Amino acid sequence: MINKFSLKTQFIISFVAVITLSLLATLITQGLIIGLWLKFGDYFMLPANHYEKQLPSIHRFIHSQGKDLLLIENKEQLEKVIPSEGFKYQVLNSKGKILYGSISEPVSSSTHDLILKLNTKLSQDNKIREFLPLTDANGTFSGAIVIEYALEPIMTRSWSKIIFFFIIFLLIISPFIYILLFTLIFARRFGRSIHEPVQALIEGAHRIQQRDLDFSLDYQADNEIGKLTRSFEKMRLALKESLLREWRLEEERREMILSISHDLSTPLTIIQGHVQTLLDARHLQPDRVQRYLKVIDQNTQFVGQLVKELNEISKIEEPNFTINPEWVDIVPFLETKAEEYEWMCRQQKISFEFTCEDKRSKRLQSLDLERLGQVFNNLMSNSIRFTPAQGKITWHAHLENSAMKFTLSDTGPGFSAKDIPHLFKKFYQGDPSRGEKGHYGLGLFISQKIIHKHNGVIKVGNTQEGGAKISITINC
Repeated sequence: MINKFSLKTQFIISFVAVITLSLLATLITQGLIIGLWLKFGDYFMLPANHYEKQLPSIHRFIHSQGKDLLLIENKEQLEKVIPSEGFKYQVLNSKGKILYGSISEPVSSSTHDLILKLNTKLSQDNKIREFLPLTDANGTFSGAIVIEYALEPIMTRSWSKIIFFFIIFLLIISPFIYILLFTLIFARRFGRSIHEPVQALIEGAHRIQQRDLDFSLDYQADNEIGKLTRSFEKMRLALKESLLREWRLEEERREMILSISHDLSTPLTIIQGHVQTLLDARHLQPDRVQRYLKVIDQNTQFVGQLVKELNEISKIEEPNFTINPEWVDIVPFLETKAEEYEWMCRQQKISFEFTCEDKRSKRLQSLDLERLGQVFNNLMSNSIRFTPAQGKITWHAHLENSAMKFTLSDTGPGFSAKDIPHLFKKFYQGDPSRGEKGHYGLGLFISQKIIHKHNGVIKVGNTQEGGAKISITINC
């Protein structure tokens, strides 16, 4: 859930959670310690007023004994009443002279000072000194007794101090312990949340380095790691597409070399054979020499046409290849071409029919007539080549303001179904019925490139009668 936030927000949330949980844990810990101390603390420590609570019984004893406590013989009896632990005392006569007791230093400087301190309590360094008068039966002042006791918590056992200081230390250090503990917990959780995608990115980079792009990264978080992962995935797809394109180009290049080698080897072999025959022969009939020269000329034209189309392909495949459109009326151009094609068909004893359906309201359209002529010439040449004598070629043009459509059909053998998806590939020759001499598998490829530059499409198929049919649609 937290992964949907940015790393900065996750860090802030984790920081606040660490502080909050540490504070709550500290309060709970301190509450437990204080509760336990209130319940069991007396076992380890006496309260600060522990000795003060014993004073009433001591006062009663001193009041009952009076001046008799001035006698040292009563020392043992007095010390039974005044505990040796936590108490000290000193007995003085009326002139302030120390008679006996556990307080060694003088507690008053003179008789007058002693009288002023009677029935008072003096505090110094958490020690209380109480001055009590000693009188006879008539209430006459005879001396004084000074009782000293501590007014602070007292450890009941020697190891109680260790426990007490440990508890104090625990109370002080517990917040830091909890902060460290929760920091480790959230840091581990935070690290685990980014470790998997980061590790996937590292592994992905390594696989790309090995030219292995058949993998995918799926990390759907909306934080920076998620954005980085999606960007990495886009880069991987782009690289994969680029490599596939490169591999396809390499494959096409190999196929092109094989096709060129195949297409050139036959005519060159024929040319070489006939030239060698002419060179070796001493006496040949003129008509035979003429036949050899005609064969050499035909194959030379074949090679020249192939080189011409290869040059045309190199131009068309350049990234900066463009057409040169002009605002023209295409109808006169079509009529001129129709006259040329009719003459060509007549030479081959083929019937030719041209129709033009013009529904335009505007006459001028942006077209490169030279390139379109190249396309029409190529398609018409193919139709004439594969249409038998007494056959028919039909060329129909349908013109509108938004688009123009051209349909060329013949009564030749048509295209085989398995060849149609591949006809626009370079050097594809397909079915031998439409792959006779003079056909290099380049014409349709070049035509498609030119039509695409005109914002159009070209499609191939067959008529209902089985002849070839080619349709061109150009959006204006």
